[in-house]
Amino acid sequence: MALATKRWVDRRLGDTRPDLTHPRRLLWSGADMDYSDFAFGFSVSGVTVTVKAGKIRHGTRTAISVAQADISIVADPTWIYVVYTFGGGASLTSSTTEPVMTETAANWPLHKWRLA
Repeated sequence: MALATKRWVDRRLGDTRPDLTHPRRLLWSGADMDYSDFAFGFSVSGVTVTVKAGKIRHGTRTAISVAQADISIVADPTWIYVVYTFGGGASLTSSTTEPVMTETAANWPLHKWRLA
């Protein structure tokens, strides 16, 4: 037995007035989306990608802050990723090869870029 039918959900998510946005609906602005609003979000200027600061978590350890960084895209493809050295700090960096985990560091890919 279904918990709710599609019709029931649609009725409850429907707007009651056209000038109001239902609080449970996400607004997607398409091309107007500003990715710099998010942790590890980005903005682009020429071949430079500015990646916003964020935090990473590794198990039950305290969250580790990662500072904002400007990364130059000089080759196809360029991976932007967080590198966290176990027992040390974390930073944003880039590489032309896909980042992989190692015995001494965790490498979390964030973005893959290509030159236009």
